[in-house]
Amino acid sequence: MPQPWRDEGDRRVGSDGTEYELRSRILDLDPLSQCATIEMKAATLRDGKRVVEEDHLLRMTMYFTSELVLMLERAGFSDVELRAGYRDAPPTSGDDFVVFIARKS
Repeated sequence: MPQPWRDEGDRRVGSDGTEYELRSRILDLDPLSQCATIEMKAATLRDGKRVVEEDHLLRMTMYFTSELVLMLERAGFSDVELRAGYRDAPPTSGDDFVVFIARKS
């Protein structure tokens, strides 16, 4: 750690032809505290040249789904259900994110 930067990030083109690039790398990962620090670089490119670049740190705490269900129940929610993203299907390990649906008791 830290991971090296990729040569090129994910790019998208706006309706005016401006390109937007986003790159990220993991700076630190602590499995005991379930925390990760990620560095992000965002760039705006016009005619192939970088005109704006921003750097940001993102600190994340990761939770297991069972931990989040317990937190919701302790906060007064019941009937907690999990969904695979925004699909009406049970989540799998291949899903990028999980949506929690619960009823306030």
